[in-house]
Amino acid sequence: MRMVPELQVSEPSLKYRLILAVCAALMLGACVDSEASSPEARAPVALVAEVLPATSPELSVAGRVVARNASVAVSESGGRVLQVLAQVGERVRAGQVLAVLDASSARQQAAASAADIAQAESAVAERAAHLERTRALLAAGVGTQAELDSAVAAAGAADAALAMARAAGAQADRTLAESTVRAAVDGVVAVRRIELGLMLEPGAVAFEIDGDGAREIEATIPESSVALLSPGTVVTFVAAGTQGRAQFLAAASRTGAGGARLARFSIEGEAPPSGAAVELQLAVESGAAEALVPVAAVIADPGGGRRVLAVNDDGALRSVPVEPVALSAAGMLVRGALQPGDRVVAAGANFLTPGTQVRPIETRN
Repeated sequence: MRMVPELQVSEPSLKYRLILAVCAALMLGACVDSEASSPEARAPVALVAEVLPATSPELSVAGRVVARNASVAVSESGGRVLQVLAQVGERVRAGQVLAVLDASSARQQAAASAADIAQAESAVAERAAHLERTRALLAAGVGTQAELDSAVAAAGAADAALAMARAAGAQADRTLAESTVRAAVDGVVAVRRIELGLMLEPGAVAFEIDGDGAREIEATIPESSVALLSPGTVVTFVAAGTQGRAQFLAAASRTGAGGARLARFSIEGEAPPSGAAVELQLAVESGAAEALVPVAAVIADPGGGRRVLAVNDDGALRSVPVEPVALSAAGMLVRGALQPGDRVVAAGANFLTPGTQVRPIETRN
């Protein structure tokens, strides 16, 4: 067998190699530490977008079609649902029975009340006959005034008992009638909230009905757009790709969150079905907005106002107070110390603080 000669490594050569390995490790560690400690490596990444000029002449606002003559059908007495006689989309008439509830106890009460009324009526007839006989005896000189007074009192008590029995019977009849759920208006069933076997509380809503008649649009619109509207102002809207017209009716007197108000518009001509989503096209006050920014860029500040985080040339963030003017399809129209071309944090601004240096990644509005 051929023997492989053993490789001989001198001691000085081994020491030299070890020294080279240690130096290489130290140099590599220094490079890693230098890279990890650089400001650019530590800076968080921020998604930023360019501020655009507010040149949009119109504002797109989402709205919803509602029936002006909307109504609800409620369970007056409550009870378990035995029958459901109307479905969503079905046309109903005022007074039509939509559902039947368990009324066994109400029927028992009505039967008992009817028996009480019959007994009270019999007592009234008997007391009335006794009173007439007592009067005749007194007139003949046989009876006494005390007997007459007693007969009068007994007849009055019988009349009072009959009145109470009839009142109880009327209440039992009402309770029995309330075991059915009826439509209050002519229209179409929009929502059904009950199922067979469901136990309803008194006053629970069983159906929602869109009454016949005009349809309206409800939408929350900015205060600046409300100021440009007056009763009768015509605006356009789009529903399912079809354009329509509607007249401004009124807006809520109180302003809600974000400086917006609930407004109503009467639809002209054929209207979309109730519940349909529409997009209203509203005018925007000329010069009201100074900039267009992404919606997510506008965040709340601790004082209750609104602000954005603008990005300086060196990557440092600064807080810029803004006033939302309108919400358009392209973003949020705002008023503030912003210029077209400025850069703002487009998303996640809530997790950053002014003064932080970031590594911006450009995006489009």
